[in-house]
Amino acid sequence: MREVLESIFAQDYPRFEVIVVDDGSTDDSPAIVRSFKGVKLITQKNQGPAAARNNGIKSAKGDIYLFQDTDAKVFPGWMTKHVEQQQKGHLVVGGSVVPWNNTLAGMCDHYATWYEYHPQKEFQEDRYQISSTNLSVHASVVKKVGLFNATTRWLEDVDYSARLHANGFHIAFDPSNSMAHHDRETWKGFLYHHYRYGYHAPFVRTKESGARFSGLIPQTRLGALLMIIPLGILHTGFTVWHWLPYHPEVVLYSPFIFVSKLAHAVGVYDGVKDKVKKGPSANSSTHK
Repeated sequence: MREVLESIFAQDYPRFEVIVVDDGSTDDSPAIVRSFKGVKLITQKNQGPAAARNNGIKSAKGDIYLFQDTDAKVFPGWMTKHVEQQQKGHLVVGGSVVPWNNTLAGMCDHYATWYEYHPQKEFQEDRYQISSTNLSVHASVVKKVGLFNATTRWLEDVDYSARLHANGFHIAFDPSNSMAHHDRETWKGFLYHHYRYGYHAPFVRTKESGARFSGLIPQTRLGALLMIIPLGILHTGFTVWHWLPYHPEVVLYSPFIFVSKLAHAVGVYDGVKDKVKKGPSANSSTHK
C-alpha cells in the first residue's frame, strides 16, 4: 500500500485528490493511508470492488475518475496521460499492465491474465472491454451509465463495459500508459484467481448483458461439464496468440496457462451449476 500511494503522490499533474476505499481490510492498510497527508479514507465492510469504486465516485469532486487497485503502482506521467486522452474526447480510457513481481507463479498469472493489456499492443479507439484498474472515466459518463453494479461482486468491469457500449460510449485503450500489477505469488492463489473469475462468468456474461463471449458460456450443467476441456484449450490458444508476436517466451508458460484455463472452466461449471440451482434471479454477489 505504501509504495502504491508513493507512486501516486509522485505524479506531476498539478491538482488531484486521492480517495482510498478500505473494503474491509484486516492488515495495517488504514494506518498506512493515514500516514499520508491529504488522503481521504473511506471504510466499508467487505462488499467487493464495485461497491468500493462506487463509494469513491460518490466522494470525488473532480470531473475525471481514475481507478487503480492496492496491488498496482503507477509510473511517472500516468495521471497526465489519462487527462490528455480525456481532453482529446476519449471519455473512457484504459491503460496497459506490466508485471510488478517476477516469480514463476507471478509471471504465470500475469501471462494468463493480462494478455490483452500489454504495452506493445496498438492504441485502440474502441475496444469491447476494459479492466477497471488503470482506468479513467469522465463524470459525464457515470451520469448517463450509472455506477458500477454492486450486486456483481466480481467481473464488474465486464458488466460495466457492456453497459458503456449499450449507452453509446467508446472504450479507448492507450498501451503507452502502463501500471505495474502485483500478480499472485502462490500456485494456490494463481489457480483460485482463475477459478473465481470462471465461477462468476455465468452470472455476468449472460446473453442479456451483451457482454462479448457470452455465447461461449454454457447454460446447462451438462453443457458446462462437456465444455471444460474445450474451453481450456480454446482459452489457452486465445491467450498465447495475443502474446506470441511480442513475447514468444510465452510458449514456455503455455502449460501453466492451460492449467489456469482449466481452473477457469471448472469455475464456469460450478457457476452454472449454482446458477441453475438458484434460478433465473441469481446474481454473483451472493456466491463464492
